[in-house]
Order: sequence, then structure tokens, then C-alpha cells
Amino acid sequence: MPHFTEAEVAYLRTQHLMRFATASASGSPDVAPVVFQCDGDFIYTAGFDIAKTVRYRNIKENPRATVVIDDLATVTPWAPAG
Repeated sequence: MPHFTEAEVAYLRTQHLMRFATASASGSPDVAPVVFQCDGDFIYTAGFDIAKTVRYRNIKENPRATVVIDDLATVTPWAPAG
């Protein structure tokens, strides 16, 4: 069973940026703006030298995370929808 509805996947595929929030084992928060893709079941993100990032270390220590999709009306010019 897919994790997202068809409408949700269609929306996610129109967006370019999300905030990825993690916390260390001791509870120290980190929020990073990241690019992402969605295949209908999962949201994927990557980065340069990802194993050296705070979010990667946090996920290894504490697998809980939250994402917030930046709702962009356009990317040319870059304009949030609200």
C-alpha cells in the first residue's frame, strides 16, 4: 500500500524544497533546508558528503524526523505560496 495518495504525490512532485528536522540522541534539534524527491512511497533527500552532516549523524542516533514541504508558487522567480 502506498504511503501517499495520488494527489499528495502529484503535489510533492511539483515542489523543490523541504525542511528536514532531526534531533540528536540527547535532544539537540537541527533543521536543514534540502532538495527532495518522492516516488509515491518514500521521500528521498541527499547532499554533498552526506555522512558528514548533522542530520545524517542525528538519524543514526535517533531515527525520528519531521519534514515540512516549502510550498513554492514559482521557482522563477523564487516565490513561496504562503
